[in-house]
Amino acid sequence: MMGDVYIYFGVYVVKVVKEERDLGVIVHKSLKPTSQCIEAVKSANKILGTISRTFMFKDKNSMLKSLIRPKLENSIQAWRPYLRKDIDLLEKVERRATKLMFRDKSVGYYKRLRYLLFRFNNFRDTATQG
Repeated sequence: MMGDVYIYFGVYVVKVVKEERDLGVIVHKSLKPTSQCIEAVKSANKILGTISRTFMFKDKNSMLKSLIRPKLENSIQAWRPYLRKDIDLLEKVERRATKLMFRDKSVGYYKRLRYLLFRFNNFRDTATQG
């Protein structure tokens, strides 16, 4: 088992870490947003579980927009997902959220999105931009 690694800058000693959280954004040493995506998905899934166990009547638009969307979009400018696996992970939560709010399970994902006017900054669009 390896011990902690330190770098010395004159009189300053800096510990080398794999991840660091700053202002709510997790920065991995590879600079990939995977760790941040996983944490956002965990948080959103907890909220979805609570909603499904607690509420009988689910106000579709307000619950999704006020409870789930902020969890997935928190600091998105800093950790914009660009890897296919990260985008799929976030969209999986979006699919689950829209499915939870519909009683008719035969309605497709894109129809549910269109009906709810619910678009999480469509992660595919943000991944291809600038």
